[in-house]
Amino acid sequence: MPKKLSFTDAAEKVLREFGNKEPMHYKEILETAVRKGWILTKGLTPETTLTAVIGSENRRRLRRGGEPRFVVHGRGLYGLSEWEPKGLLRDIQERNEDVKEKLRKSIMKISPERFEELIGQLLAEIGFDSIEVTNKSADGGIDVKGELVVGGVIGTKMAVQVKRWKHNIQTPVVTQLRGSLGPHEQGLIITTSDFSKGAIKEASDPYKAPIALMNGKELVDLMVEYQVGVKKKDISVLEFDESDKLLEKVLGKETSAKIEIFGKSKGKTFNAFLINLKQVELNGKTYRSPSGAARSICGYPVDGWNFWKYRDENDKAQKIDRLRK
Repeated sequence: MPKKLSFTDAAEKVLREFGNKEPMHYKEILETAVRKGWILTKGLTPETTLTAVIGSENRRRLRRGGEPRFVVHGRGLYGLSEWEPKGLLRDIQERNEDVKEKLRKSIMKISPERFEELIGQLLAEIGFDSIEVTNKSADGGIDVKGELVVGGVIGTKMAVQVKRWKHNIQTPVVTQLRGSLGPHEQGLIITTSDFSKGAIKEASDPYKAPIALMNGKELVDLMVEYQVGVKKKDISVLEFDESDKLLEKVLGKETSAKIEIFGKSKGKTFNAFLINLKQVELNGKTYRSPSGAARSICGYPVDGWNFWKYRDENDKAQKIDRLRK
C-alpha cells in the first residue's frame, strides 16, 4: 500500500513524475495523487484544500527568506520553482514579464484612437489585409472587417471584435458575433481580459460557424512577437554548456539539422521541420516563426510553440516550446 503523503508533498511528487517540467492544473494534480493512493480526501472540497496549503506553504517560506517550492502560473496551473530559469536568464524573463504587464496596463489607458492604431498594426502584422474599422463602441472596443491572407494566396474573410474590457467575455458576445457573420466569413474576438467557460464552449462548437478567441495574455504575447508597442533588443549571452550534445541526445540529430515536427488541426496532421529552433519549413515554404506556420494551417492566430510537437528519445510527443528551456 502506497505511503500517504501531505497534500504539498503529493503535489510535488505528481509534478515531478507526470509534469515533464510543464505546469499542471490543480485538478489534474489532485486526481493523479488520489488515483495513485498518495493522499486521502475526506473533506468535501479537496481542490480548495490543495490550493490553500500550497499558497500557505509558499507564503511561509517567503517570510523565512527562502524560495517557495511551487510556482503559481495563474488559471489553476502550478509548477515547481526549480523548473524556473536561474541567474541572468531568470532576470531577463522577469524583466520581460514586467514589460508585458506594463504593455497590458498601457493598452487599457491609451486613447481609443491609439488603441485602434495598435490593433490595426497588429492585425496587419499577423497577415490581415483590407482592414476596415466598421464600428467603435462606447467601451473603447472596435469592430473590424478584413481578410486574413494565408501563404500569400489564400484569403479568409474575418469579422473581428476587439473588447477592451476588464471583466470576462460571456457567451452572448460570441453568439451575437456569430449571428452577424456574412457568407463564408469567420469570427475572431480579441479581449484585454479573458473568456468565461460558456463563451469558450460556444466558440468551439463544431457544428456552428467558427469563432476564434484571443484573451489578454495572448494579445500581449502576439504584440511582443510582432513588436507592436514594444521593441526587442538582441543581447548575446555566452554560456559554456553541451547544448549540441544535449539536443543530439534528445532528438537524435545535430542542432544544424532540421527537426521533424507535427501539428494537428481540424482532424488532420501536418508535418513540417523546425530549423535552428526559430524557423519552420512547411510544404516547401519557410516561415520566420512557428506561430506563422501554425497560422497558415489554422487560418487564425495560434501560439506555434505550443501547437507544434516533436517526438523525444522515448517516442513521446512533446511541445517544441520545451526545446527553448
